[in-house]
Amino acid sequence: MDWRRWVGAKHREDEVVTEAARLIDGTTYDANFGSGRYVRPWTVVGALAHCDLGRLAQLRTLPPSTPTQSWRATLAYLATELATKASTASDLARLQREVLVPLELELLARGNGWMSCPSELIDLFSGELASYQRRSGG
Repeated sequence: MDWRRWVGAKHREDEVVTEAARLIDGTTYDANFGSGRYVRPWTVVGALAHCDLGRLAQLRTLPPSTPTQSWRATLAYLATELATKASTASDLARLQREVLVPLELELLARGNGWMSCPSELIDLFSGELASYQRRSGG
């Protein structure tokens, strides 16, 4: 969602609540992908930042689809990488709290257009996980 479009605009309250709920539960990616809208990098991270182990397992096996195949494949790849680092619900919650939610918020704050391809997100995501593991000793 482009937050700038909300400024000064009048929208129905239920639309705002629905968008906020999607942001919190990590389903903005699903809504954008399902409607054919452009998939923004923060929605890919958001899907991982707010999922449980069951959803993480589903995300790892997403089938390719066009035209957003590259972002969908990126989500599956990142889900697999995350799953190797988070084998328990408490591991996943810790990584979400310490790494993924802050990364999601950083991407939201940067806005659209600065990240041109999925490989940039993979590098950023992997780097953030590696940095956290070095800092935390595990």
